[in-house]
Amino acid sequence: MKSLAVVMIFLSGFMHGCDSDVLWTESPYAVVKIDNKISLYYDLGNGNYIGRVSGGVVSVGSNKRYVVAKKCSLNDCKYYYIERSKDDRYLNSKIAVHGPLTLSDYVETSIRLDFPSLNEL
Repeated sequence: MKSLAVVMIFLSGFMHGCDSDVLWTESPYAVVKIDNKISLYYDLGNGNYIGRVSGGVVSVGSNKRYVVAKKCSLNDCKYYYIERSKDDRYLNSKIAVHGPLTLSDYVETSIRLDFPSLNEL
């Protein structure tokens, strides 16, 4: 719990000290661009965020059950999903986020779990 408070304070100061822009939001999630790095966060309110998918997010989608994201680097794209009912503001992103998935694994999982469509940012 103490470490979460330290992370929240750090992120709060980090967010306010940098050039940031909210590109997408679906409570409690937000995609935020900070100094040209686009990431998916769990929004704690008052400008405080906890990371879910770090840097390179190019597409996102959500429904009542899932939040999905596509993250790309120079020559590779990976896919991630979060099961909303199992995520929590106190949960580590390694537990909350499923992925990275390849495109074929993502398509297979998407059909099985009925993911929302991805929308480019």
